[in-house]
Amino acid sequence: MPGFDYDTIDVDDYERYRPSYASEAVEWFKRRAGLSPHARVLDLAAGTGKLTRALFAAGMDVLAVEPSAMMRRKLAEAIPVERVMQGTAEAIPLPDESVDAVTVAQAFHQFRLNDAIQEIYRVLRKGGHLALFWNVYRPGDPTKVAVDEIIDQYIPPEIAVQAASGIWQEALRSSDRFESIEGRAFPHPHTLPAARLGALMATSSDIAGLPPGPRGRLLNEMEELARSVSSAELTIDAGTRVDLFRRMIGYQHTTG
Repeated sequence: MPGFDYDTIDVDDYERYRPSYASEAVEWFKRRAGLSPHARVLDLAAGTGKLTRALFAAGMDVLAVEPSAMMRRKLAEAIPVERVMQGTAEAIPLPDESVDAVTVAQAFHQFRLNDAIQEIYRVLRKGGHLALFWNVYRPGDPTKVAVDEIIDQYIPPEIAVQAASGIWQEALRSSDRFESIEGRAFPHPHTLPAARLGALMATSSDIAGLPPGPRGRLLNEMEELARSVSSAELTIDAGTRVDLFRRMIGYQHTTG
């Protein structure tokens, strides 16, 4: 989210407990976008590299941009350090029309949308693709329902539902820079130690951005929920959704 300091998040917990992204979703994106072998892909707001590594594994030539110094250090443990760059979605440190695709995992709704859309358009080659990856959950999953009931007590709905609110979709539509191609979801259950549910929740920017008092109470409730689970592990019925867009060729980019 704009103005949030991601260096306040425990990057080790972020790496251990945050969901990864389905390899089937990455392969679908590669095929649907018509990416050639070793196509150059920019993973924007890459975090610790949850998606970045999957893009590398699929044979893409990946560059990663991430504003958080701590997350960049963790990311550089997994991919060549020269491919990791400091930057933001609103100021991408790459030349015009230099990448074939841009990916964003679980972060697009947190950008300053108009500025980010202009920058993504700038660095994409003509006809290039923007792929937005999301963690999604089956409606009615009991663990997710219980977690959401706790979160709703502390986080205003207009903040908690930003990813699903339609705001970012409307920003893309009204920009006239991108056309929607297709959206597709892939099953990808997420398993973690039940005792670490609070650690997972603490890596959410919505929760980490709360004042200390409410944040502490929320995480205490998460720990109580974890203790109520009979098994040592929690499995959440989750998935990966990809929303794919193509850069419009006719739009005239201007700088200044």
